Amino acid sequence: RLVDEEGVDVLMLQETKLQESHVAEVEAALYEALGGGEAWRAAWACSTARKGYAGVSTLWRRRVGDAACRPLSVDPAHEADREGRALLWELSGASAAGGGGGGGGPRL
Repeated sequence: RLVDEEGVDVLMLQETKLQESHVAEVEAALYEALGGGEAWRAAWACSTARKGYAGVSTLWRRRVGDAACRPLSVDPAHEADREGRALLWELSGASAAGGGGGGGGPRL
């Protein structure tokens, strides 16, 4: 209800903690909660480094245009790239990056 009341077109979720095998089930439930999958698209980044760790998702209304969303990779050799922490969402002429940070600490 809040998504509709506020007119949200892009929804970025953090700390989903999903494994890739769970995405389809959770995505279907989100589409249903948002009023139907025909109006929305989604992309996911899941941790492949640890089960039940980190993870982000971006959902957007199809009406915003022909957008694309993919995991954001900085250094494929680094563990952070396998933690499912960032997605890059692109729409003609604009882009947005959404992600979740680690547990903090001096190395972040």
